[in-house]
Amino acid sequence: MAAKLVFPSKGQFRFSFLILIFIVGCDSPRTWIVSARKSVKSKIENTFHRISEAEAPAKVLGVLGYRSERAQKAKVNTEVLYELYQVVTQSPPQSRDEFSGLVDALNQGASIEGVYNGFVFSSSYRNLEKNSSELKPEALIAFAKEVALLRAELPEPDDLSEKDAEPLAVPVNPGSEVEVSPRVVVFDQKSNKTSYDARVMSLRYAKIFSDSSIFTLKRLLGKEILAVIDAKKSDPEKLASWYSKWVVHMNKYKIDYGLQLRNISDEKFHHDWVMKASRDMLVWEVLNRVHRLMNELNRGK
Repeated sequence: MAAKLVFPSKGQFRFSFLILIFIVGCDSPRTWIVSARKSVKSKIENTFHRISEAEAPAKVLGVLGYRSERAQKAKVNTEVLYELYQVVTQSPPQSRDEFSGLVDALNQGASIEGVYNGFVFSSSYRNLEKNSSELKPEALIAFAKEVALLRAELPEPDDLSEKDAEPLAVPVNPGSEVEVSPRVVVFDQKSNKTSYDARVMSLRYAKIFSDSSIFTLKRLLGKEILAVIDAKKSDPEKLASWYSKWVVHMNKYKIDYGLQLRNISDEKFHHDWVMKASRDMLVWEVLNRVHRLMNELNRGK
């Protein structure tokens, strides 16, 4: 028989919520975040009766003890932002004030894509691009293949050049105009039209980016995956069909993408999920995959 939930008092809930969001009293970034998450979990477990294992899957978003939609959203935003820090920069948050401010921005309606762009177009990320360690061949080959395949999904893919292989010259506004490289095409004799050959371009990109930073490749791959979503967003069914096939394709790398459900190679499951998901969650799922893939392959096996 399922255990009965006993909801906390308003004061107890506020205490737990403030611990999670404002994060105080710990020595290191990793310690203060882990401590905050454990504090909230402990507070909830002391207030509620234990739920059975059968009920646990229903708590997919981890909202145990959070009665309001706003509180649920705040917890999800905290978890997503922490994961974003880890997979994009390969380190935990270094400033609790900055972390709290970004969580607050998400709670107030900022998009995950906007926060992500703030990361990868910042001076801090530029420093990572300039000072990162050696690029592994496995990561380079995967980048060249995946960026070529993504560009094949675009209606008018332009070309990447040696200039793109370098770190950002200066931090930029991702919404501002940028110089567009000329498009490289292959002539299709059957249709008398130009076409994009992903295999040819993959070889070209492997050569162009052979001396690049892993962080440069991660930024560019993130940019391309977002461009594909934008190109397909007007047709939800088309977007879902592409996404579900792309997820199964990415799972062939046998990389752990952070959650068990992400590692399932079931097109229907991922198709149904994306048809119900918000753009924010879709954006983070695709960015999470490309960054985790590059991180893992660059570690070497």
